[in-house]
Amino acid sequence: MKQNKHSDELWNLFKRVPIKRIVALSVNIILFLGIFLVAWDNGLELVVSAVYGVITLAVALYYILYNRGTIGKLPTPEMLPPSWDKAQREAFLDDLKARREKSKWAMLILIPMIVVFGYKALEITLFSQFPSLF
Repeated sequence: MKQNKHSDELWNLFKRVPIKRIVALSVNIILFLGIFLVAWDNGLELVVSAVYGVITLAVALYYILYNRGTIGKLPTPEMLPPSWDKAQREAFLDDLKARREKSKWAMLILIPMIVVFGYKALEITLFSQFPSLF
């Protein structure tokens, strides 16, 4: 039986989706949001906001500093100082790649924290404007 070219492309695309990472992010979002909302509803607004804010800031700073500020795409060898020889450039780029892999766990904390703050900001501003809809 001959397979369709489009089904092969779709399967290859699906294989590249990081299912474990998506599940971990979803679980963390539910967990962090649940803890935040329970604490907020029990009168600990300032405490939970401060704790979550400090954690978010610390993880964001760790990620940025550990990855040497390269948040987006990694630099190409041509972007590095011309005074570096080829071995130095390769070692630097390999180190950046390794650092990025080692620091992926930070995104499993940072992204859910941002989602929690975004949800709470929407709840305070937008949801309170239209209580009959929510």
